[in-house]
Amino acid sequence: MALMLRRDKATVTVCHARTRCLGQVTILADILIVAAGGAGDDCRYDGQDRVSRH
Repeated sequence: MALMLRRDKATVTVCHARTRCLGQVTILADILIVAAGGAGDDCRYDGQDRVSRH
């Protein structure tokens, strides 16, 4: 997914569960794609689009 978005000139940030300040990184995203686990409410803001496999 990240490679497809980058191919279309999107800015992509890939994070890991151990990424420092993960909540701060994810709350800045306009679109949040979650591939495993989930993003809690502290990692999201109102109006943010989220794509999840759950």
